[in-house]
Amino acid sequence: MTRALKARVITALLLAAGLLSVLFLLPVALAAKVFALVAAAAAWEWAGLTKSGLPARGVFAAIILASCLVVVDDRHLFTALWLTSGAFWCLLAPFWLMGRWSLAAIPWSGFAIGWLLIFSAWAAMVGLLEKGPWWLLA
Repeated sequence: MTRALKARVITALLLAAGLLSVLFLLPVALAAKVFALVAAAAAWEWAGLTKSGLPARGVFAAIILASCLVVVDDRHLFTALWLTSGAFWCLLAPFWLMGRWSLAAIPWSGFAIGWLLIFSAWAAMVGLLEKGPWWLLA
């Protein structure tokens, strides 16, 4: 086994152990906040994909983190934003993908799409975790 492969295997095992610990040991409210930190890291990377500078990446990550933390305690807002994300995936995403629309056409569109993608993934993880940790592993 090469050194790089060994490092990746060890990283994967540590991440899996961390995920299983969060799923099975933490209460749902605290796990949702841990997932919000992961969503903020995803937002940082997404902003990098849009060729944004460090300040914009930090602001976008903070917006995602704040969105998740505000919504996690407000059931009505959580449901409304989750449905909005679902509507995006069902009504707009197919046309976006078929038409190969460019995110560069509108400067803020990359951030708007990124927010919808990352928030909907976070909301789905929290919603499934509320049913039980095995739902996320299925």
